Amino acid sequence: NWLDINPSFNPIEGISDKTEMARLGVWRHDFRNRAFAQHINSLPPEDQTLVLVSKVEHLCHLYPYLSGFDLAFGAGKSSMEEATYWANYGKIPPEAVQYRKNKNEQLRLDFGKGKKRKMLVTSIWDTGANFPELADIYRVDPFDSGYIKDTQAPGRGSRLYEGKEYASLNDSVDRFDSRLYDIARRKRSNYKSQGWDEVGWQTKDQTT
Repeated sequence: NWLDINPSFNPIEGISDKTEMARLGVWRHDFRNRAFAQHINSLPPEDQTLVLVSKVEHLCHLYPYLSGFDLAFGAGKSSMEEATYWANYGKIPPEAVQYRKNKNEQLRLDFGKGKKRKMLVTSIWDTGANFPELADIYRVDPFDSGYIKDTQAPGRGSRLYEGKEYASLNDSVDRFDSRLYDIARRKRSNYKSQGWDEVGWQTKDQTT
């Protein structure tokens, strides 16, 4: 399922540094984060939903817009410093930085057993994760892509579970910037190679 992201203003026009592009065009892009959150929050509360970001900074800017989500991120020094910084600005709860390693493991186990239904997570769950009830996957960072990630991350939704007919992969067509749009095109090609059905694709200059 392609989400059309096409604000009237391109915040990364003229910017060539990849980190600044990601920071201004994705991680802190308020319009984009709100658009994803609106779609995510419209899902039934019983749907098990996994929202994937790559950076703690992005997680902290998306989290305030999500309803009923738990979060997990790395417990290393740099991740904890980043999380503490944004916790001080009210982006995430202060208790989110406490006992992080233990919380991550417990949340992973609870999500795998279906006890937790809504998770916002960085790449710490890229491997060793088994979530049979997973119904909806959101990939929110276009820079966190490539053939392997474009097939492995969505593939988590393919686990069989009683009463589950399919899972949805939700990604974005970022039409406001040609470089981000090209990333979406490459991901689309990788998704198609798996034989997955798609809805919502928009060409760059398409009027909606």
